[in-house]
Amino acid sequence: MNEQQHVANPFANAPVVARPGASELAAATGAAREIAEVQSAMTLARRFPRNEVEVMDRILQSCTRPTLAESAFYEFARGGTDVRGPSIRLFECIAQHWGHIKFGWRVLEERAGATKVQTYAWDLQTGTNSELEFDVTHEVGTKGGKKTLHDPRDIYEHVANAASRRLRQCLQRVIPGDVVEAAVKQCEKTLVTKVEITPERVAAMLTQFADYGVTKGAIERRLQRRLDAITPGMMVQLGRIFTSLKDGMSQPADWFDLTGAKEGATGSPGEPQSLQPTPPGAQAPAKGSAAVRQRIQARREQPQQAEGDPEPAKMSEALRDVVRFAKAAESKEDIARAAQIATHITDEDESVIAQEHIDAARERIG
Repeated sequence: MNEQQHVANPFANAPVVARPGASELAAATGAAREIAEVQSAMTLARRFPRNEVEVMDRILQSCTRPTLAESAFYEFARGGTDVRGPSIRLFECIAQHWGHIKFGWRVLEERAGATKVQTYAWDLQTGTNSELEFDVTHEVGTKGGKKTLHDPRDIYEHVANAASRRLRQCLQRVIPGDVVEAAVKQCEKTLVTKVEITPERVAAMLTQFADYGVTKGAIERRLQRRLDAITPGMMVQLGRIFTSLKDGMSQPADWFDLTGAKEGATGSPGEPQSLQPTPPGAQAPAKGSAAVRQRIQARREQPQQAEGDPEPAKMSEALRDVVRFAKAAESKEDIARAAQIATHITDEDESVIAQEHIDAARERIG
């Protein structure tokens, strides 16, 4: 009878490794599924690449819609100048038509007083990728100082606004710059040709600004005229300001005088100073284009301000373009081009000078 042999297991004293739990298995399964989705999307993107000609046509066609063109730009004040650029709404439209782009934002961590967020944009066809991770504190700036947010809805909207601004940066790094530039130009043409001033449109604008505490008087004080005399260029400018407020890029106090007319001012809020009554014995001010040139000349003759103060007013780029086109105009088409550029001028004084050069060009060509 053979004796039973006992063989010692070399792993008998090894520590027992715990099996992965249900949560770890779910996380691993979700990660594997996400990887598979990205791989399949990249495979389809490279198998069926985008037709750039057709894509560009669709983007430009979308930019002919006035509703998109009105929300295609943001604008905010910084250092005495207005900063302007394409908004997240325009980038979203471009990305949707450009195709094969995975973009969005996600919450990575929530903790007391702050939220960690990640924004991303990934061109699956070319492999170009852009990601940003940042913390959003649950605070907003007000005139009385910083205000801490506690309501979950307010926190979400605050985080979403911050994420939209970072997402715009990610898309800007992924989408070719000339594509964005072409879309911006088409939106500007749409605003020039299709902006209509109607009582219903003005009333809707007042209702939108009222949600941010901006009154009709504050708007008229900024425009220096009554709303029944508003121009298409001013309507476009107010639309950009509203987009800036809605996206959280600026505050109403950055654009409007919400405290009322300044002390010592006379007349109605929307009445220009040139229409104010002249005191007895005082010399009557110049009128028309002469008054405009006097005001501009006075601004240009102001002494240079100390470092850190806003620069003196200068001729805008739009006015320089109008003057250049008007002086070099050789046909009615050139004059029409100068007149189209003049619609982008929002300063009343510069509008008068631009119109003078356009009229002079018309007389020269005949």
